[in-house]
Amino acid sequence: MLTIAISVLIKNFDQELNAISNQIKNLSEQINFDSKNTINILYVIQTTLNVEFNEIESKIKSCNYGLKINCIYGGLGGVANSRNIAINFAQTKYLLFFDLDCRFKCSIQPLLNHLKDETYEYIYFANKENYSGDQISLLPRMNITFLNRFGILGTYFFWLIAIVKSPTYNIIVNPKYCRSKKIFFDTNLGLGSHYKQSDEALFMIDLFKSFYKNKRLKKSFFLAENLYAVSKSHINKKDFAIALQSKGYVARKAFNKNYLILLILGLIFACKYYKKYNPFRIFLEITKGFLAPKEKNDKLNKLQ
Repeated sequence: MLTIAISVLIKNFDQELNAISNQIKNLSEQINFDSKNTINILYVIQTTLNVEFNEIESKIKSCNYGLKINCIYGGLGGVANSRNIAINFAQTKYLLFFDLDCRFKCSIQPLLNHLKDETYEYIYFANKENYSGDQISLLPRMNITFLNRFGILGTYFFWLIAIVKSPTYNIIVNPKYCRSKKIFFDTNLGLGSHYKQSDEALFMIDLFKSFYKNKRLKKSFFLAENLYAVSKSHINKKDFAIALQSKGYVARKAFNKNYLILLILGLIFACKYYKKYNPFRIFLEITKGFLAPKEKNDKLNKLQ
């Protein structure tokens, strides 16, 4: 029923293997025995080490704790490419994207029960409170009751919040729907690429544009106190310029070089970071990503 796909870049074999073992142990503890045969754990492995993939796969599968574990080689194309591999590989009803630092704090049986109820194309899976991490956000956490009062406008506001506040571990999708509509992560975004982030935002925009086009406007939430993860989506000083350029890149790709979107985006981030950064520099960096995007000269995107 559910594939949990974890993207892993192995730099230190023993260190990453230990982290993987601890994660599998956590998953085993929080998945009921009767549900283990409905869950597939997929590790998409990227590595620069001179280690045979078969050796990595064997050691990971040896610490399965009773779970079904699959490993697949993800090349060196960055995290977006590994997530696209997961979309193509998963044959389950649902696909949840994880990072190596993600853990469940309690049983996920309520989530599994929710997934059994009916078929969704997308589920917003998140804690009710913010995750650990230094974040600045102008939007509230999701509030189901509040949004449901506003009908179709509530749905659009739900999409807006989901786009802005969804690290990949908040995203559960129907992989068959993504494949049929050709909805994949842009490999120019995310860790391992030039822009390092914003891959989730463009993926969500493409997903919701597909829902709008195909009149699938239904909201689906699963809010719990279940997931532990460290949010890495905030902008830090070291990667500030590249992070802002990624926002311009997303705007260009999602809205066909709409200059009004560029202006709105510049105003939003200027307001968001005015205490830390010069607003003119914010506009400059976003515009740079919008007007002069850097794209890979390889065939990764064509693999989709």
